[in-house]
Amino acid sequence: DGDPRMVITQTGNVGIGTTSPENLLHVEGSSATIQLEASNNTGSVELLMYADQAADNADKRKISVADGGTMSFATYSSGSWVDQMAILDSGNVGIGVVPGVKLHVAEVVSSGSALVKFENNQGTVADGDTILLLSFNGDDDATAGHFIEFQDQADDEMTGTIVASSGTATNNTVSDYRKK
Repeated sequence: DGDPRMVITQTGNVGIGTTSPENLLHVEGSSATIQLEASNNTGSVELLMYADQAADNADKRKISVADGGTMSFATYSSGSWVDQMAILDSGNVGIGVVPGVKLHVAEVVSSGSALVKFENNQGTVADGDTILLLSFNGDDDATAGHFIEFQDQADDEMTGTIVASSGTATNNTVSDYRKK
């Protein structure tokens, strides 16, 4: 019908669905989808992003989808890519680790720092406000359910629990030779 489908401006910006692209690649439409596909439908597809071409390439970021559906997010450090987060085809999410459970966070944390922080920035805390809700959603009383377990490095020796019992949560410590 004579309307342009793609435009390349004099500055090098490419527009798809727009005749006045505001960025190097500008896609507009009722469903703006960019499809990256490996040519033989196997292998991985990668999207590399750079904020600036610094000599150390510390600003590089990469999103990749491997054959099988795993999506990973990586940064470039000391000459190689370092995976920072992964989403498996099962839906498991890992930050700093390949996840073995629905959400797995692992990192070496310096002394005095926290691994995970939940923060409610509400100005005034009201009765009933909650920061973290742990729920056994399919059970009316969750009796004997472990809300939190404290384990050693090998995940095989429990050192304490917070357990649901008779409508209350009980903090149970386990006798530990390291404390004696």
